[in-house]
Amino acid sequence: MSSTPTPVTSTPTPVSSTPTPTPTPTPAQSPTPAPPPTPPSARLLHFEAEALPGAAAPPTTAPHSVQQGALWSGGGQLLVQPSAVGQEVSVQVQVPAGGTYQLLVDPSLGPRYGICTVEVDGRAVGGFNGYSPALASPQSASAIATVTLAAGAHTLTFVVTGKDPRSAGYLTGIDFVELSPPS
Repeated sequence: MSSTPTPVTSTPTPVSSTPTPTPTPTPAQSPTPAPPPTPPSARLLHFEAEALPGAAAPPTTAPHSVQQGALWSGGGQLLVQPSAVGQEVSVQVQVPAGGTYQLLVDPSLGPRYGICTVEVDGRAVGGFNGYSPALASPQSASAIATVTLAAGAHTLTFVVTGKDPRSAGYLTGIDFVELSPPS
């Protein structure tokens, strides 16, 4: 017996006129870039006066000590105890980057405090009258001068130049010193 082959029919696969979309990969989230660091010259530099090292020159001629107490930031102040006008104390500050700064000083005030001139690297730049009827520390610095400083060590000298007529003495107290970039 002979067999007749069975015809094979194929069913055509329909072709879509619209191709199947290929998913687009989502780009990875890039982290938000950090802001550039503040240049050192644009930062406030804060120095507790009682912690500053003495400067080699000019020589310190006024007796001085660290007076401790809750009245002052950092728990103390540099207390200058001169016996005559013209006596001085010099301290050193380190400036990380050269630039122009506003020099601010927070002096202690009191009934036995005198008038003080502030020098930067041997040049008088300003001063303050430390007289007040009661002992006080304003806890806010007063602007003394605008100074241009190179990076490195600088000498701040506090020279007793007189006293208010109401004052009973020549004491000078420095709580802190700040160098602030101009705003």
